[in-house]
Amino acid sequence: MKRKTMTSDVPAEIFAGQEVYEDKITNNIENFIGLAKVPIGLAGPLVIHGEHAQGEFHVPLATTEGTLVASASRGMKLLTASGGVRVCLVADRGIQRAPVFEFDSIVAARQFAQDIVNDTAWFTERVEATTRVGRLQSLTPFTIGRFVHLRVSLLSGDAAGQNMVSVAVANACAGIADRYPAIVRYFMDGGLSGEKMPSHMNTLMGRGKQVTCSAAIPDTLLYETTRARSEDIVAWHSIFASSAASIGWQGTSTPSTSNTLAALFIATGQDVGSVPESSLSFTTVRHDIERGVLEWEMTISGLVVGTYGGGTHLPSQRAALEMMDCYGTGKVYKLCELAAATIMAAEISLIAAVCAGDWVTAHARMGRNRH
Repeated sequence: MKRKTMTSDVPAEIFAGQEVYEDKITNNIENFIGLAKVPIGLAGPLVIHGEHAQGEFHVPLATTEGTLVASASRGMKLLTASGGVRVCLVADRGIQRAPVFEFDSIVAARQFAQDIVNDTAWFTERVEATTRVGRLQSLTPFTIGRFVHLRVSLLSGDAAGQNMVSVAVANACAGIADRYPAIVRYFMDGGLSGEKMPSHMNTLMGRGKQVTCSAAIPDTLLYETTRARSEDIVAWHSIFASSAASIGWQGTSTPSTSNTLAALFIATGQDVGSVPESSLSFTTVRHDIERGVLEWEMTISGLVVGTYGGGTHLPSQRAALEMMDCYGTGKVYKLCELAAATIMAAEISLIAAVCAGDWVTAHARMGRNRH
């Protein structure tokens, strides 16, 4: 690459290895100067019993936080020894865009909200005209005063789909503006899409892929692996869930969810900005004293991931996906199941570390960098 004046003072380390990327990043970066090389570690092995992911897997995680990969691996070891993780994809809830339309009266706004859902054939045609794989899933108006937010949901195939859906909905909005002259103005986003933010809208109406996983962990294995006791984990999680709700935390899972998901997103070329919405999740734990088993269930409300498009085609990111057989078409549900199982493994290990009293000491020993 010819280095322009603006990059003359960039350290040589940033340029190292960039040659293999130069012809592949046209639509991924502007003013390209080099690469931020984040270390990738392998967590695993983890046995998964999914509908799309079945067998033993190692999962690449890109992070600079010491202990993250080790902790995820410990959780995977425990789950595998317990018989593995059962995972199922509950629903593909699509990707949304929510343009907002302004009218000169509340009556006109109400009329538009009624009319737009009574005649959707033309709207569907406009939306799907710009995409090969996107399909209109739903069209839901929300009226607030003289403004109508139109939440449009499309299935996006194996792509994460944010740009696909934006282009499709923009084409439909142009048609809406022509058909409804009473519109004063409109904007492509009015804040109701739920994109890149945790929201109750996403939890209830859906965005991305909803995935649930479960495991039954014997008390003896839990203690042998982590030195934590089932009764302490149940007690701690109850305290955490109620305390987190008091400060406005959404979901009942710990922050390890976003931590682990960010590492997986970076490694596999996902949009890291989607971590906040993708990490919204709910954990339930129950101790079956008679069986001596800790029952753990976790539901991720809406994973926004892709196995093609975006950054998935870049060399190291594609290689990371291929390690899990998750690159290309027909693979996105498999990646979702792998992501959910990985998140649960990391959370189990974190909570066990807190309950066993070695959470801080482990980070001090393994994750505190004094360079």
